[in-house]
Amino acid sequence: MTRTKVSLLILWMALLICPLVANAHPYEQGQVRLGASGGGGFGGWSAGISAGYFISDGLELGAGSTYIKSDDITLLQLTGTTTYVLLPEAQFNPYIGALLRHWMVLDGDAESQSSVGVRAGLYHLSGGGFMLGFGAVHEYIIDCDSDDSCSSTYPEFSVAVAF
Repeated sequence: MTRTKVSLLILWMALLICPLVANAHPYEQGQVRLGASGGGGFGGWSAGISAGYFISDGLELGAGSTYIKSDDITLLQLTGTTTYVLLPEAQFNPYIGALLRHWMVLDGDAESQSSVGVRAGLYHLSGGGFMLGFGAVHEYIIDCDSDDSCSSTYPEFSVAVAF
């Protein structure tokens, strides 16, 4: 699947789940978030879905799954997250969070592994509870071999809707 197809898939998913009515406060207790994410670059691409539930104002527990395909390996990534949204009444909302991931190898020569990480960024709200997210993640592989790079920092981008 090309980067263009992945981008169109993410846009289609965002439009499909976008509600017709706006929320005054999409981060308040009881709100649900559905999201799509993806990316592509030299030698690979990814596409994912996620969901979250705000257990209190600004505090979300979430889960997601991402399919990752490269020239050498195919992975399924399962992620559990907790995210705290700061300044929930503003149009731009900083967020911080933590994550726990498990990487399952579907095809390729590698072993499954788990990681923990932290994330921070900025959500932008538009009408209908539609959200765009831009941020960074720092992730550390649990039980990392000394020959491998045990941590990485990378950008994240997401499209979501809260209702």
